[in-house]
Amino acid sequence: VGSATMLAAAQVIAVIVGTLAGLQVVPLVKSALNEGWTLTNANGTITVPSNTTVIPGHVHTDLLRAGLIKDPYYRFEDDGLGWVRNDTWTYTCGFHLPAEMMTRVAQVALEFDGLDTVANISLNGVHLASTSNQHRKYRLDVSTAITNENNVLVVVLSPATAFADAAAARYPYDIGDETFVPQRLEHRAFIRKQQSDFGWDWGPAFAPAGIWRPVRLIQFGAVMLTNVLPTVALIDGRWLVTVRVYYVGGGGGGQYTVTATVGGSKATAQVSEGTDDISGANDAAIVLTVSVDPASVKRWWPAGYGDQPLYNLTVTATAPSGVVVDTAAQTIGFREAMLVEEPIEDAEGPGLSFYFRVNDVPIFAKGSNWIPADAFDNRATDERLRRLLTSAVLAGQNILRVWGGGNYMRDSFWQLCDELGLMIWLDFMHGGARSPRHGAHIAEWAAEVRENVRRIAGHPSLVLYNGNNEGIKAVSSSIHGVPVNPWANESPDNQAVAFADYTALFDDVVRQVVATEDSTRHYHASCPSNGYLYDDTAQKMSVQRMGDPFDNRFGDTRHYDYTSYCLDSSLFPRGRFVSEYGWQSYPSLATVKPVTEPSDLNINSSWADHVQHHPDGNPQLLAQNAIFFDSPTSFGGFVAQTQAVQALCIATQSRFYRAQRNTSGARTMGCMYWQLEDIWPAPSWASIESGEGARWKVLHYHIKRAYAPLILFADLSGVNVTADKRVVVSNSSVSLQVVSDMMVPFPAMNVTWSLWDWSGTVTSAHSAIVAVPALSVVTVLESTRLAELLAARSAASTVLVVTAEGLSTTGETSSASTELFLTPFRDMVFPTGEVPTVNVTVVDEPDASTITLSIVSSGMVPLLTLDSESSAGPGYWSDSSFLAFPGRAVVVKYTFWGDAIPLSTFLEDLTVRSSARPIRVYK
Repeated sequence: VGSATMLAAAQVIAVIVGTLAGLQVVPLVKSALNEGWTLTNANGTITVPSNTTVIPGHVHTDLLRAGLIKDPYYRFEDDGLGWVRNDTWTYTCGFHLPAEMMTRVAQVALEFDGLDTVANISLNGVHLASTSNQHRKYRLDVSTAITNENNVLVVVLSPATAFADAAAARYPYDIGDETFVPQRLEHRAFIRKQQSDFGWDWGPAFAPAGIWRPVRLIQFGAVMLTNVLPTVALIDGRWLVTVRVYYVGGGGGGQYTVTATVGGSKATAQVSEGTDDISGANDAAIVLTVSVDPASVKRWWPAGYGDQPLYNLTVTATAPSGVVVDTAAQTIGFREAMLVEEPIEDAEGPGLSFYFRVNDVPIFAKGSNWIPADAFDNRATDERLRRLLTSAVLAGQNILRVWGGGNYMRDSFWQLCDELGLMIWLDFMHGGARSPRHGAHIAEWAAEVRENVRRIAGHPSLVLYNGNNEGIKAVSSSIHGVPVNPWANESPDNQAVAFADYTALFDDVVRQVVATEDSTRHYHASCPSNGYLYDDTAQKMSVQRMGDPFDNRFGDTRHYDYTSYCLDSSLFPRGRFVSEYGWQSYPSLATVKPVTEPSDLNINSSWADHVQHHPDGNPQLLAQNAIFFDSPTSFGGFVAQTQAVQALCIATQSRFYRAQRNTSGARTMGCMYWQLEDIWPAPSWASIESGEGARWKVLHYHIKRAYAPLILFADLSGVNVTADKRVVVSNSSVSLQVVSDMMVPFPAMNVTWSLWDWSGTVTSAHSAIVAVPALSVVTVLESTRLAELLAARSAASTVLVVTAEGLSTTGETSSASTELFLTPFRDMVFPTGEVPTVNVTVVDEPDASTITLSIVSSGMVPLLTLDSESSAGPGYWSDSSFLAFPGRAVVVKYTFWGDAIPLSTFLEDLTVRSSARPIRVYK
């Protein structure tokens, strides 16, 4: 390679060294450099050829594609593949300059959108850079190193764990490790890498390496636009699009014209020569303001509140000669969005609201938490992201929190959220631990925040910046009044150091960088936290409101309870915004079978213990299952029970939080369950399983009903649970509320609540006509003793069914229904000897993407669930896990993500089950 490089040096393209003043004014040219790479390990015993190595990608996936390792998710491979992360890997690419670059006198840059993580980069034997931040982009000047032909680009990736361990060893004091799971790698806080790569209670610890984002060559001989950051505000009746344009270059003399065009309007400005530092650290900037007539554009709304129109913003740079030398384009949305924190006086004491207002409408945020969709990012294709995000919207969600232990997400994610109307709460990438604050680490953080804010701030979906995940919690002295973190509190000095670490990074650096780059969005201190007491970024003074970070009067809160009866609403927090809550379940057999052996499918197997990363997770699942169900007879039955319990637990909480919208002491205006999707096929809190199929768990169907625009919440409070986990409802009370997120009122909604016995007979019925204002909660039935409601009936033989229907002031009919199971399923008394039959018939002929079925049961069947034992034909049902009534046909539609599979195959794979009672199925 050395000789070839020397030989090729004679063919080096003409460049100007030291200044851009003599560069030829030519349009910018980009050329992808994602092909032709080979991969080798440190001692050369492993080589993956260029026809197998894929960029963007990771070492693990290249080795898998080459047949050199098993699927990393297979059984215990996450442990067995530790040697991969501990080796040093070299990616090598030989290339010629594209023809359009060979003949021009210009500057050439090499751009990496992302390197994971500890990399040394060289071109033709010339060292270009050393990097150690997965979350940054690297643009390198290769003008003097590159040749027309026979270039050799080398990226050497060293173990991230060794880097982190060495940094921790050099640090003057121990900062602890907040990853309280046995399957973890240490010292993750010392490297700017996806924190979940080191292991989490829902994910594996691969700590992979790779060129995980695209690579390209850029040639330019004039102005190069490096970032375009548009923000939108409605001022004095006009939309003002403020476009901050970052650029480098501009040599050749004269003034360049920068033009921004959007919504039929434009603005221009003149710029002269910019910096010749193309790294991004010192980009020049100019601000253009485009005034747009509101009549010419429509507003962008969150999902469920309106449409999501997007408009093209184009920025061009034109040389004095009239040649357009660079163009940047993106879409923007016109909306007003803010987080409202206003004083509230309740009996519980003074506090602040915490809700999003979009286009002057208070939005109840209904959503979930987003984690990395795969341990190896390149396997989470854009199509998988589309399926996951579409699934969120189909289930009534309007917000996702991008959790702080993952990554800032690729551009296609943000574009999809814009198109779908998903508001995004963005954590900066710090996942629940203390952080070091030495100079190099702080500098990496500052550059990372700056680059990513500039990249994503133009998206209307982005509504909130959040400093970190659990950062303030990690240095708090008490949570729920209980002392915590003894390593921080064993002496005043240690606690002082913990707070100094925190404020040095998040208040003094992250907060201030965000304020400089984008002052149009609210910055929340931490998740969870009480927000800021003072936040004056002009004076660079940000002081967090300390105390218990779970104080319900301020900011956001969370709820996890793994020992109590999960439907007991008296245990749920009455907080302003519940940013995390959840319960685990196992993924479907169709998801786990490809990565297991038959002997693994046992709750007591080594595999079940290995993939359960949540401490005591399996015993907790078994204990909660035992409250609801008799012992299952198979592993499949166990899985079904975990999914049913998870669905009931999380959906009940979701309805409860929505019903607290107007409640004094709560004023809840948002809830995001943990978590939307899985990172790998293992037990977790997710509602969607891992893999390209984006398979919905039972929870997702229940969430779809709980997050509908109009719902009913029937609450059973005052439940007692005995020491042997028997549920006692003799002293319980029932209340009933209508919850509407609809923007139109219903002057006379008819609400009916009926008692049914399990033979399918209505034994009692009541109704009321209530006015339901827009965006409101209305109590239909105040807390009433269950015994009074039942009269002489048995709770075990009865289910409460509630329906509502009304005509809005705009002439639209809306309806809702729900049921309240009065006892656990194990205690229910069904008609003796009766086993309901469930008949499944095809409705009409299937089309290219859907199959429609009619489901008719002969008896009352709780939790009637439709499933498939195959991963073929991935898609989702219009409804599943519902209460079936005798003789009442339920028409359900299955929608394929791709093309439909043959009907015969579909019906053969179809399963219909109930974890609550035996059934016979005919199809």
